[in-house]
Amino acid sequence: MAVTGTVIFMTGVTGFLGKVLLEELLRQRSKYSLQKIFVLVRGRDGEDAVQRFAAVAQSECFSRLPQGWRDSVTVVDGDLTKEECGISPAAQKAVTDSTTHIFNCAANVKFDSAVADAVDANITSSLRIVQLAKTCPRLRRLVHTSTAYVAADQDVPLEEVLPRLPRSATEVYQELLSHRNPASSIHPILDECGYPNIYTLTKALAEHLVVEKAGSKVPLSIVRPSIISSSWKYPFPGWIDSGTGLAAFVMAIGSGAMRVVIGRADTMLDIIPVDEVARHLIEEAFPPSTTADYSISPRILFSTATLSHAARLDSTTKGIVDHFCQSKTPFTIRQPKVRYSGPRNAAYRCHELMSHDAPLLAASAAFKLQGKRKQAEKLLRLMRTLKFVNTVFEPYTLATFDFRSSLQLSPGFDTDNYLTTINDGVEKHLMVKARRGKGTQAGK
Repeated sequence: MAVTGTVIFMTGVTGFLGKVLLEELLRQRSKYSLQKIFVLVRGRDGEDAVQRFAAVAQSECFSRLPQGWRDSVTVVDGDLTKEECGISPAAQKAVTDSTTHIFNCAANVKFDSAVADAVDANITSSLRIVQLAKTCPRLRRLVHTSTAYVAADQDVPLEEVLPRLPRSATEVYQELLSHRNPASSIHPILDECGYPNIYTLTKALAEHLVVEKAGSKVPLSIVRPSIISSSWKYPFPGWIDSGTGLAAFVMAIGSGAMRVVIGRADTMLDIIPVDEVARHLIEEAFPPSTTADYSISPRILFSTATLSHAARLDSTTKGIVDHFCQSKTPFTIRQPKVRYSGPRNAAYRCHELMSHDAPLLAASAAFKLQGKRKQAEKLLRLMRTLKFVNTVFEPYTLATFDFRSSLQLSPGFDTDNYLTTINDGVEKHLMVKARRGKGTQAGK
């Protein structure tokens, strides 16, 4: 029987954004005449793809969908790092014969991941998806998720164009593929291309290579989110299951562990709700009545708050401190407080020593004398984590990015209220659950 409705193929469903995107599509299935969603999942840690998705389906993210929602989802066992996306011939035929829209949300979002892992997840996997798209005769649009920070310039207007590179993306990609040295040796390439970490570099290269490989045969949209955080409205306010990104910052300050922050007080943080990013992705796949020319390919768009809705760093940190000082379920290491916020200089090092290193080293030593080696090592790991959080956020807390976006936030968005929603969500869905021993599932 011929397929007539909308059939979606998506990657990254095990991650934070992927879950919300799936929930949004299912919640609005009648609007988009949705017939089926193929989700590509890679088996891992002794679980096959079906078992792994079954665990994902237990997430609170899907708790407000009607019973039976899983009947609309078909799990495809695959591996994006392999040829043909690692999909069996039979499953591949089912996918390619019927798919009308593809959403690529798979990524390695770690700023410090091994070069090979970042290249596989962010570049090679994306090229596999484009190749798959070329074999789908019913395809209407491929929506590829990138990051706003491929636009590396600071304090200047940033437009929706491919990022500048000093040499061809193919040449840099090949160099990274052959990279076998320690991660630290990647710095010359990062400096040459103007990126602070392997994540943003591989995402920038992926944009160029995806556009090149798609050519004129694949209708392509590239959507670039900024700092993705808790949901604003859907599936419900504050939902989050990823302890990466801004959530790590909130937890570090909110727990009282981090009291020293590298950053400028007036830096504007471009924070966007995960459900707004999902909406932007969906509207790129199913364009509303608009004057925008969807015959253009590729379409490159920022999914950002922009300066009109960005949050000042000092207001953000103050809001975190105030929220957790007044929390009704306190689980802080010590009273939340920010003693220093500024550049990495002598003052920073002094405050870091007095507020982070010295107390943690002293407490760790005391635990060792008591024979409590696990507690002692935990404090040393915390000290390293605080240094890491400040280091990875430094490029974004010392500079303001002026994204000129064609996409708008939904009416009624208020930055201050949303920051409160973030703090509530991180506390409830990450910190309280971690204390109860349930842990968190980081986005991928």
